[in-house]
Amino acid sequence: MPRRPLILALVAALAVAGVVVYLVTRGGGQPQRAVGDPLAEALAYAPASSEVVADVDLTPGSPQRDALTGLARTFPAARFASGAVPGALRPLGLDADADLPRILGGPLVIAGSKDAATALTRAVTGLQLDLVGLLRTGAVAAVTGRSASDVAGVFSGAVKDGRMRALPDLRGAKQYALPDDGGRVAVRGPDVVLAGTSARLGQALALRDRQGGLSAATFAARLGPLSGPALVRVAAQPRVLIGDRAHGVPFVDALRGGALALSVASPGLRLHVHLTTDPAGLRAQDLPLAPGAAPPSPAPGVAALSAGARGLDQTIRLLDAVRKDLDVPLLAPVTGALDTLDSVKGPLKTFGRIDADAALIDQLSGTTTFTREPGGIAIRAELRDGGPLRTALNRIAAIPDVAISLAGVTDLDLDKAGDDAYEVRRKGTTFLKLAVLGNTLVVSTDLNAGLRAIADRRPAPGADRRARGAGAARHGRRGAGPACQPARAAAAGAPRARRVRRPRCRRLRHGGRPRRDRDARAEPLTPARSDPQ
Repeated sequence: MPRRPLILALVAALAVAGVVVYLVTRGGGQPQRAVGDPLAEALAYAPASSEVVADVDLTPGSPQRDALTGLARTFPAARFASGAVPGALRPLGLDADADLPRILGGPLVIAGSKDAATALTRAVTGLQLDLVGLLRTGAVAAVTGRSASDVAGVFSGAVKDGRMRALPDLRGAKQYALPDDGGRVAVRGPDVVLAGTSARLGQALALRDRQGGLSAATFAARLGPLSGPALVRVAAQPRVLIGDRAHGVPFVDALRGGALALSVASPGLRLHVHLTTDPAGLRAQDLPLAPGAAPPSPAPGVAALSAGARGLDQTIRLLDAVRKDLDVPLLAPVTGALDTLDSVKGPLKTFGRIDADAALIDQLSGTTTFTREPGGIAIRAELRDGGPLRTALNRIAAIPDVAISLAGVTDLDLDKAGDDAYEVRRKGTTFLKLAVLGNTLVVSTDLNAGLRAIADRRPAPGADRRARGAGAARHGRRGAGPACQPARAAAAGAPRARRVRRPRCRRLRHGGRPRRDRDARAEPLTPARSDPQ
């Protein structure tokens, strides 16, 4: 399981939380609405064909924004991210303290192509909110201000101070140039619309005039079960974003829609993911996660960062079968590890009569837990039978180092380090410890970690509740289940659909020490109610 996707999601959460924490800690005025539905008004400027559409709930008085008040006090990392906001707004000619509360009277909507998604990813990974760069990809951003007079005052002040330059009116809207010609802004009543060029801005205004923009109902349908209140919601077309980098991979070819939602929920932030697929020709073995209704039962102990997956044997087999068709950078560590494993399978068979598939991969049917330890990463895997792997490791450890060196297949050296425990060295330096304790495999790059203590960890509390909640949700009953509504990758509209579910979601815990946990599974569904496409 690669670490980068988890880290990327965490950094994205911090960046977004930082923006809103900045606003929360500086007030933002009394809850007012210049229009009846600020979200619908902002969406009206977004093309319905947009490959990525996101909304950020900045509405004064909204439950999500109010919930961040406590987070701002107890989550230092979010406060750190909020420090990037003034610098990010400077290229827009806006003052974070004086202007933002007046122009943010509702959700901020951003719509664009896959290039916009790439720019947004670069922004959040570096905690640098490059809004001008986002506009240059052709994206459009829109928000309804607190009132028409508030919005007019912000931009007239920006022109007076020399932060912006007034341009000829465009389709009945006041038009302004951002500093250094970084983009264009249109102001029409309480509405504020941003784009990279006057032409793109004119298209957005014309779209609103003919009522051809994205409707709130269509946006909610694309979000599916993630359409409820959230700090950030994103609807995207996964196949467009991936492009040809995974063409021919069944579960990727079956993708039809995707959404994610970042919400504030005790004890912190939770990230939910939902993918919709076309089930035609999609078999159980084509799924990247093992099918079945039972959720994983990760055993993270007190680790601050953890991830869990059940039936990792299926995931490995699938990625091994399709890795030549995958050109997805986030999966590079996994496909690289599979290439390495393939390169040593032959020598293992020759020197030690070891079948790597039977000894390891076939045994990974239970829950595998990945945790961040003080000095590295640890993996705790529940095996069907630890005997074959223990035998294989003993045989490898017994192979003379000179034989391995002469074979020239690897620069790694495995030696015993006690009963059922081993050390892996590269050029004489130990970088990995592992042990097979009963039917539990423990691997750690933290050389000071206690392997027995990791093996003895018990599943996290709440696993039974997650299983019950997921069982209710899998029949299409939205609103059923626990407070953390499961995020799902669904194949809907067919006699047998398949979903990838993340019922535990990710969390950032209050109190300065964030905790993130994740688990996932796939399960067949009966289409009691189809998810919207």
